[in-house]
Amino acid sequence: MTTREDDATLGPLALQAWMAAVGALLLHVAAAALGQSPAGLAPSATGVAWLLYLAVVPGAGGFLLYFRLLDRLGPIRAGLLEYAIPPFAALFGFLVLGETLAGRTVQGFACVLVAFVLVQRGPIRAALRRRID
Repeated sequence: MTTREDDATLGPLALQAWMAAVGALLLHVAAAALGQSPAGLAPSATGVAWLLYLAVVPGAGGFLLYFRLLDRLGPIRAGLLEYAIPPFAALFGFLVLGETLAGRTVQGFACVLVAFVLVQRGPIRAALRRRID
């Protein structure tokens, strides 16, 4: 961690793309080092389509949205949104995949919601006042 301004010439999106490319390359090297070979794979059109979807929509699209949130909300408030990921994933699993939600899971999500409201009570109050006025 440094206290001086970063002189990076790459924007956040280009930097993220390079990190993903280097990460993919390192994963392939590690797989080869562990003796795993792609020779036994038989990729289907459906599999390739899902892989492309995962790369573009949640991969690149998710990072684009996150970097936009960083610019608009700042790092602290954008970081708070990370706590919303597990409840939304569980809700998606419940609604789309038919998974069950245990009572403790719902209680945990309620605790996260209460904590979020407590941390953001100032901005929430200000937004409510603007709506009322």
